[in-house]
Amino acid sequence: MHKDAKPKSLGARSDKIVVVTHTKNIETLNKLKILRRSIRRRIKKFVEHTCKKMLKVFAKDQN
Repeated sequence: MHKDAKPKSLGARSDKIVVVTHTKNIETLNKLKILRRSIRRRIKKFVEHTCKKMLKVFAKDQN
């Protein structure tokens, strides 16, 4: 058993997924891209919001 056996197999699997998404029609691919972008934006907003909340609470505790 090589120590780098696992990452290699994972890499191969992800390559397969990439190939599959490339062969699928472009419309669904674009939809996926848009979805991914919106999800990322939503997560970012959520994280920023919670961080601001935490900072406010922290500031209150400091005073």
